[in-house]
Amino acid sequence: MAMFVLGFSLAGYGAYVITKQLDKQSVTMSDFDKRYASDYVDINARLATTVTTLTQAQAQIVRQQELIVKQQDAINKLLAAADDNASAIKAERSARAQETASIRARLKDLEYQGPTTRKY
Repeated sequence: MAMFVLGFSLAGYGAYVITKQLDKQSVTMSDFDKRYASDYVDINARLATTVTTLTQAQAQIVRQQELIVKQQDAINKLLAAADDNASAIKAERSARAQETASIRARLKDLEYQGPTTRKY
């Protein structure tokens, strides 16, 4: 009977120790859950801020790309106008060179003809 009482006492003490350990573990898990729940809220807040910042940055990039496209179009138009002006200048220069050559040729003809008699 003493063995039975000793076994029953040990079993009771073991149940008591296990119950205390489970309570400690329960408290530890509750603390763990609370800690990580607050960390989770903090991470979500940071993530929301990051997403907002990223969205703003993407909108800024889109605006910059639109501006770049407009500037490239303006540059292309200016280059086309400059090419047209250069072509016009070359054509004008060629026409002036032909006129100058024609005037020189007429002048040489007049010089070689000598004095002419003019009738009035």
